[in-house]
Amino acid sequence: VHDCLYQTGAVSRREADGVFYEALTVDDISAWRRWLMWAGVRVGGWAAYKNTDRFVNLNPDLATDEQAWWRDAP
Repeated sequence: VHDCLYQTGAVSRREADGVFYEALTVDDISAWRRWLMWAGVRVGGWAAYKNTDRFVNLNPDLATDEQAWWRDAP
């Protein structure tokens, strides 16, 4: 789901990464591992989300929240 949201650009990066975190929670991933995985996509995911050669962004205005990723820390 997370990768699909990145590829389509249907939601903001922040929302897509929130969905990812929620999926990890539902799958009962330990809190430390869940946070580490979430932080990884927040720090490094901007490249995939901004790569318009790989996907069709349905709303380019949504691709602007790569700064201050830590503000969303669970």
